[in-house]
Amino acid sequence: HRTDAVGEFRRTIALDPSYGSAYLKLAVVHVQMTNFEEALQAYQAYLTQAPDDPHRQTQVRQLMGALRVAQGDTALQQLDCSMAQAAYEQALALGMSSSTLSQHLALALAGQAQFELALVRGQQALEMAATPEEQDQSRQMLGHLYAMQGNGLLHDQHFAQATAAYEQARRWMRPDPVLDENLAVALARQERFTEAIAVAKEALGLSPDPEEADHIRSTLGSLYVEYGN
Repeated sequence: HRTDAVGEFRRTIALDPSYGSAYLKLAVVHVQMTNFEEALQAYQAYLTQAPDDPHRQTQVRQLMGALRVAQGDTALQQLDCSMAQAAYEQALALGMSSSTLSQHLALALAGQAQFELALVRGQQALEMAATPEEQDQSRQMLGHLYAMQGNGLLHDQHFAQATAAYEQARRWMRPDPVLDENLAVALARQERFTEAIAVAKEALGLSPDPEEADHIRSTLGSLYVEYGN
């Protein structure tokens, strides 16, 4: 039983704190039991107590980093963006580095409305992308980050800044009717009606959803009324 194994390895460590293999075996059992914090503690104890072995210590740090990434992914799925951010940053401190990790950290930051930091991480993800698929994912994510930033600015009535964010989003994202509709609203609030109507028409042409198209038509109608007034 795994619980018995945990007890056995702990007794071994108590007798000989420098016995490195016991820490590693204890960590493996904790991982199998999904006790990630306990596994991380065992790996950290190995780094602190075990005889110096640079190659093995590097491997252990990589294992710790992978566990932190797993913790971050779980927290992000549960919408606990603060915990996800902390876990991803610990993974980075342990030497983990990938386009996907930077993407996920960007999403965790955006979930806390830390858009400027999120965009920095999103740009890093794009620079680190090793495949066309990763490049496309990073570009789409950058677009969504700018769109999220624009939505917040629009809500707070910072219309010029919202317009700038939406235009950046259009640069990165595939054509999106909701994005274009929001951009049209931001433009209209600055009395840039001709541009707003043109963008709203583009949004209407993009929408395959009848309900969404009706909403855009309503927005477009409102823009014509405002423009006429």
